[in-house]
Amino acid sequence: MSNSQALCDRLDAEAGLALARLERGFRLLDTVAQLAPLLGLFRTVLGMTEAFQKICNLPTHRWTRPCWHVESGLLWSA
Repeated sequence: MSNSQALCDRLDAEAGLALARLERGFRLLDTVAQLAPLLGLFRTVLGMTEAFQKICNLPTHRWTRPCWHVESGLLWSA
């Protein structure tokens, strides 16, 4: 076995170990990347629900039944 072949084998082994260390963090990163859009959508629905609740609670507002339907629709879509 020549020195160049031994060097190539050693480099392959070290590259495999380095790659295994790098891939360990991919599972967490993958989970965060999949959950982020869902959490953003959920927060948007909560924000819209809060906005409609504030509108319905205004003293000059007399639409109690339509507001309830809008709120329940937002919650149902979440």
